[in-house]
Amino acid sequence: MRRICPINNEVAVGIYTLKEAELNGVEGQGYAYPVKTFRGKEYKGVFFADNENAIEVAEGEDEVEFTGTIYDRTRERVETFNVNVVNTVSAGIGERADFVALEKP
Repeated sequence: MRRICPINNEVAVGIYTLKEAELNGVEGQGYAYPVKTFRGKEYKGVFFADNENAIEVAEGEDEVEFTGTIYDRTRERVETFNVNVVNTVSAGIGERADFVALEKP
């Protein structure tokens, strides 16, 4: 069943909850989620940590390990897989790293 927003008649999107996670050995909070592309299903994600330097080091590497929650439709599971950090920014709750999975978890 699809939920429709009564204000603008667009499909409502569920908001994912931050869960305990680890990126390149740094503890923090984050998650991964599926994205449909012309290549099929791919996974992107977000990770938040207090340690700015550790996340910046991850951005400089081609491949780092992410362990955390993957949301897939109505299910969630914890997996470990390799990702590429594509962007890091300062956020109100710490440093944020955006990543793309290099393999299907």
